[in-house]
Amino acid sequence: MSTPLPPAAPGSNSAPPPAAPPPPAGPAAPLPPPAASVAPVPPAGAPHPVSGRRFLVAAAVQIVALVGLVAWKGSIFVTAGPTVVLRTVPVDPRSLFMGDYVALRYALSTLRPEDGVDADRWDLPAGAAAFVVLEEAGDGTWRAVRLAAERPLQDASRPFVAGVVDRCAPEAGCTLTYGIEQYYVPEHRGPALEEAARHGDVLVTVKVDLLGRAGFVALHYPGE
Repeated sequence: MSTPLPPAAPGSNSAPPPAAPPPPAGPAAPLPPPAASVAPVPPAGAPHPVSGRRFLVAAAVQIVALVGLVAWKGSIFVTAGPTVVLRTVPVDPRSLFMGDYVALRYALSTLRPEDGVDADRWDLPAGAAAFVVLEEAGDGTWRAVRLAAERPLQDASRPFVAGVVDRCAPEAGCTLTYGIEQYYVPEHRGPALEEAARHGDVLVTVKVDLLGRAGFVALHYPGE
């Protein structure tokens, strides 16, 4: 009959008892929120970059507008429309120069029936809008062929230019202005242009938009 073995004494070669399982892990601690992206604040008194760009754009626009006013007093910039060349007539020397601007008078500044111009009416009131239909004269310039009280359709082969009636009378015709009667004169071009304008030797190239408004393109005269 076998005898049971006694329990092993501490410090013997027998295997140690299994270790107790670790306690269950608790919920993970929440991560801190990411730092907000903050734009650097310019020092006090420094201009904001966006405001600076807006200022530069506004300044450029004002400079362009000012240059336009200096170059073409009373005229406008026309970027699209028919281009025509208008012949001038002699100008009274007493009204030739007004500051830095030379006065220009055109063959179509005064329209009369005997010049071959048809008119809806020859008694338009002063200040009324009028529309002068043009056609090529055969020498590179354009001449007036019709005075209309209502605005026609713009046609490249028979363009029209819009004017304002100065005075009209059936027996004397009509005098009109077109907003292109004054041209800026650079200092070195004054004498030659003055002489040409006095004798009506200036040819003026203008561009006309859909409403008939004319804007300067170039002036041509002897000695330019």
